[in-house]
Amino acid sequence: MIRVVQDTNLLVSALLFGGIPGQVYDAGRQKQFRFLTSADLIAELRRVLEYPKFAERFTRIAITSDEFATSYIYAAEVVQPIYVPFETVRDPKDIPLLACAVGGKAEYIVTGDDDLLTLRRYENVSIVTPSEFLKTLTV
Repeated sequence: MIRVVQDTNLLVSALLFGGIPGQVYDAGRQKQFRFLTSADLIAELRRVLEYPKFAERFTRIAITSDEFATSYIYAAEVVQPIYVPFETVRDPKDIPLLACAVGGKAEYIVTGDDDLLTLRRYENVSIVTPSEFLKTLTV
């Protein structure tokens, strides 16, 4: 099964707004690929979901941020990240994503982050947009 790390921003976008990130998330929930995460990425997801700007949206979709985070964690495989040197990326906040992907032997990181997308590949991990990733599922 394909092993994938999704950027936190895409997970939040999938939940709150749907669209292409929502299609990627739904494909994972339908077991078309395996979600990978780490303790650092779980903490980031929980922190981002608590932003006040999302509170009204959560009320509208009738799910709490905690319920979403818990359902995602339940669906994902929590992996042990590896060390990634700081000079690998332009933005050090991207290191946990790379560390999770390599540590979990992911084939893909799915992201909209230009700093990561410019890498295109790190170790054996392809770094792609949600649209690019969806195309790999339909081939």
